[in-house]
Amino acid sequence: MTVSSRSLMNVEASVRITFIVLASISATITICGCQTAPRKNENAPPRPVTTMSMQSGEQQVVLQFRRYENAIRYMRYDDAADIFAADGVLEHVGANAVNGREAIRAYLRSFAGYTVLEHSMTIDTSAVADRAAQQAGRYAQRVETPDRTSVKVSGSFDVRWQRSPDGIWQITHMQTRSAR
Repeated sequence: MTVSSRSLMNVEASVRITFIVLASISATITICGCQTAPRKNENAPPRPVTTMSMQSGEQQVVLQFRRYENAIRYMRYDDAADIFAADGVLEHVGANAVNGREAIRAYLRSFAGYTVLEHSMTIDTSAVADRAAQQAGRYAQRVETPDRTSVKVSGSFDVRWQRSPDGIWQITHMQTRSAR
């Protein structure tokens, strides 16, 4: 393998890893910290059971944000995709957007051979108004690729939410941008 083809492979891996981060961005209002995640679903905490009817809109968005992040951290891609609206969009600046919940589900499943090793994010701004919400912040993540290479990515994110008619907050658009 030549140096240039190896560099190209690293760039391609970085873009794929950044999309993993994109998928894990909409999760906690607090910094989650770097922690080791078990492979696949081993030792994953139970899925949270929450009642949203008695909570404010902002609290509900935070719960969905945490639920989404945990789904990504423990590689529960079906659970992660279910948080997107049916016509939701997952996008990384400079790459093709993934449109629709089922396409997002298939896209996330393509990362089955990857392992999230460290993950942190900080929400810098969060706003909720009636049936819409938006969050923006920064992320950093380290993952192990199928060939056991550790890759670090970081950047910024923007997540838009909408409350469905049944009162559940869903991601309508998630976008990440790699750090320069």
